[in-house]
Amino acid sequence: MDKNIFNNVKKTFLTLGICFSTVSIAQVGVDTTTPRGALDVSSTTQGIVFPNVALVNINTQTAINPQGGAIPAGTVVYNTATSGTAPNNVAPGLYYWNGSRWVAFAGSPGGLDWSLTGNSGTTAGTNFLGTTDAQDLRLFTNNIERIRIRVNGNVGINTVGDAVDRLAVVDVDYAINGYGNGTASNHTAIYANQSGMGSTVWGENFKTVSDGIASIFGESELTIDPGIEGRNNFGNNNSVAVLGNFNVIGTFDGIGVRGQSTPSAGWGFGVYGEGNFYGVFSQGDLGASGVKTFIIDHPLEPETKSLKHFSIESNEVLNIYRGVGKFDNNGNCIIQLPDYYNSINIEESYNLTAIGKAMPNIFISKKINSEGKFEISGGIKGYEVSWSVYAKRNDKYVQNHPEKTKDVITKKQYQKGKFWDPISWNKEKDKGIYNKRSIQEISKQKK
Repeated sequence: MDKNIFNNVKKTFLTLGICFSTVSIAQVGVDTTTPRGALDVSSTTQGIVFPNVALVNINTQTAINPQGGAIPAGTVVYNTATSGTAPNNVAPGLYYWNGSRWVAFAGSPGGLDWSLTGNSGTTAGTNFLGTTDAQDLRLFTNNIERIRIRVNGNVGINTVGDAVDRLAVVDVDYAINGYGNGTASNHTAIYANQSGMGSTVWGENFKTVSDGIASIFGESELTIDPGIEGRNNFGNNNSVAVLGNFNVIGTFDGIGVRGQSTPSAGWGFGVYGEGNFYGVFSQGDLGASGVKTFIIDHPLEPETKSLKHFSIESNEVLNIYRGVGKFDNNGNCIIQLPDYYNSINIEESYNLTAIGKAMPNIFISKKINSEGKFEISGGIKGYEVSWSVYAKRNDKYVQNHPEKTKDVITKKQYQKGKFWDPISWNKEKDKGIYNKRSIQEISKQKK
């Protein structure tokens, strides 16, 4: 037989054998006689090179089906082009055809994953990082869970194993650090908005050792910008812009809100209040270690001077009433005090001063009666008398808190050796009663 004919026959039988094998067992092995799938390429040094195709964009097939018609879903190519306009652009990488578009395996535009180098062409509401079932979203660093967004929307930071959704930080200076560097006004480092029921910002301090650090601390280095600003636009009764609340446990004294201002020059206001009814209102006692003043623009030189008056101080809780009365034909003068006088006053004393003429014989002929009236006698018809009544305050608050009226108070144990006004006594600021207290003193107080 001719050698060429023999070789052709051999090739034909070999081809038929391969076809028969492919049809009968539907498996092809390359460099292996035992393929483990429809196609098994065995190699320890080489890989599979996919067809190199220059795609136009993710919506254009480009690749050709050798059988004719549309290419089947699952066709894989290696794209060599950077082409198209976002969100339909493509870049070099492996892509597969899903029946309607090219989908990048990983990293390239048009993929269904999130790239480690950023993503483009995303659609709000369609592309997102999160879960689609009732499972929390957990974020890890150093293989430790740091942030958990619960299915109800609450966020917990560093609260692994903690049922409370909150921010928990150990040995870190700033749990949340907001830094604003805006060039226009109203640029806020941290902004919180509450449109429902509840507090906008809530700070609680659960420390067991005092370190002088507040739950919420605000600092400003500008001239008029506040460190912390509270604003309430709701306008309902009893609305509060900033609330400071100290729930005392044990025998500790507490400060709800503390303000301190010590500028090197000028006036410093620890707390400044402004309102169309009360600028500052105290529910309970109002105290001061210095003088209590009243200050207004000077009535004669309002642009250049201020007028400062001082409150009267006493070792008693007193109410003062005053006025001017005129004597009748009999030399008597009846004074009517407010109708509530007897309900809030006891133990009154009187002062009388003649007006217009010496009247050495004027006196209190009848003391204040149940109707709040008293009588001055011994005067001269038609002349006037200036009178004042000092009375001990006796309203319900004083009746319920008689200890508040004591003028001498023994200092508490932790207050001893300290001063309300250490500077005036030539002592250091740390000697102030409400300055930072040492751990040892707090421990003694607890005992």
